[in-house]
Amino acid sequence: MRKYISIVFVGMLFLIPTVLAEPSASASRSIEHKNLNAGGSTHVTVTITSNLGQSLSLSLMETPPSGWTLVRVSDDAKEFKNGTNEWLWLKIDAGMTKTVVYRLDIPSNANPGTYSISGSITNASGIIGSVMGESTVNVITPGGGSTSGSTTSTVTPTATVKTSTVTPTAAVTSTPTPTASVTNTPVGTTAAPGFTTLITIAAVIGMIMLLLHRRRYK
Repeated sequence: MRKYISIVFVGMLFLIPTVLAEPSASASRSIEHKNLNAGGSTHVTVTITSNLGQSLSLSLMETPPSGWTLVRVSDDAKEFKNGTNEWLWLKIDAGMTKTVVYRLDIPSNANPGTYSISGSITNASGIIGSVMGESTVNVITPGGGSTSGSTTSTVTPTATVKTSTVTPTAAVTSTPTPTASVTNTPVGTTAAPGFTTLITIAAVIGMIMLLLHRRRYK
């Protein structure tokens, strides 16, 4: 029994260094613009630090939101796979840092909301780390297109017309009542004779006086 225990113990001693030497790496993401309109774009930077104990191959895979486009901008990767958005380095030494810059294009028909980016670091043994740091982009205004399952409500503004009702005022015509011209003659007073009558009387008196004067001196 003791013999078997000793064999197991020796085997564990050989496994401990292997476990302690498990390869690992860390990565951090920063997003240039986190609030964008539909149809916009932003640059994303991922910094990878290798904690591997030896020189091994390493790859970075970034997964943007569905329908978004990832465009390679700057890196020193040996290979880039467009189909999986994956960068591959054939040999990375312990403590080495790698920087990847790519552009993220938002579809013009994206709906407003918060969208997430995920990423992982892998090597021959599988996934050895996740990309940490900033991971969300906010779409703040919609684009011109529409997406499946979305309903767009169009509101047609109604013009408000103010109608002013004016009540016509009846025109009133005032017909003046003619006033009879009345000449008041004072009681007991005879109307004064006209100018022509006075001249006639004066002429008659003059003729009478002339006739009397002629008879007197005959």
